[in-house]
Amino acid sequence: MDAKKKILLIDDDMAMGKTLSDYLGKIGYEVHSALDGEKGFAEAKDWMPDIILLDMIMPVMNGMETLKALREDPQTEKLPVIILTNVEMPEEVSEVMQMGSVYYLIKANYSMEDIEKKIKSVLAE
Repeated sequence: MDAKKKILLIDDDMAMGKTLSDYLGKIGYEVHSALDGEKGFAEAKDWMPDIILLDMIMPVMNGMETLKALREDPQTEKLPVIILTNVEMPEEVSEVMQMGSVYYLIKANYSMEDIEKKIKSVLAE
C-alpha cells in the first residue's frame, strides 16, 4: 500500500471498535474512530477519509441519520460507506442501499479478514 488509506469507524461499541481499529492499523490503514454519529459526521468533514464504516444503532445520531447527513453534504456525499451493525432489518437494508451504502454487513457474520476484503474491494473501485 503506497499512501495509507484512511478509514473512519463510527461505532459506539468500544470493544469492537478497538479490535477492528487495531486490526486495520496493523495491516496498513490509518483509522480514526467516533463513538456516535454526530461526532462521526464532524470527523468525516474534517478528516475526509477514503471510506467510512458505520454502525446503525448509536446514541445521539444513529446510523441512518448519519448516512443521511453524509449524503446531503456536498463535501461528504461521495464518500463510500459500509454499514457494519449487529442487527439486520430488511427494510433498513433496502433504505441504506438506496442512500448509497456500499455494503450492509452483520458484525457476527463476518471475520476481520472478510471486512478487510470488503474494504479493499470498495477502495479498488
